[in-house]
Amino acid sequence: KKGVILNFWGTTCIPCQEEFPFIEQLHNSYKEQVEIVALSVEDSITSVVNFQIDHDYTFTMGVDIGQTVFRPFLAYFGNPSTGSYSIPATVFIDKYGFVNRLNAGSYISYETLESNCLELINKYE
Repeated sequence: KKGVILNFWGTTCIPCQEEFPFIEQLHNSYKEQVEIVALSVEDSITSVVNFQIDHDYTFTMGVDIGQTVFRPFLAYFGNPSTGSYSIPATVFIDKYGFVNRLNAGSYISYETLESNCLELINKYE
């Protein structure tokens, strides 16, 4: 079993684009221990596929159609009554399926993202 880092984003979100090189680096370093999944909450499948190809990202990317995956986290990353939200938003899920960390906003350094990842990987060691 692996932990999961679930990132919510959009192709026009500049902070999302700025943190993706860190996420790619993390994926390349820790793909045996953690699965990274980036779900766009704003885009079509075609837009996400083109974005991934254009930037040569190798971690898993997809579309959260209808924001069904994002909706349970809306109370933390947004306002459920208005439906407004802020991205990027990252959820760290341990190998047993428990949410360990919620991060609102972008990662501005690789070191912080890596530290959160290692905390997830080492939780039960």
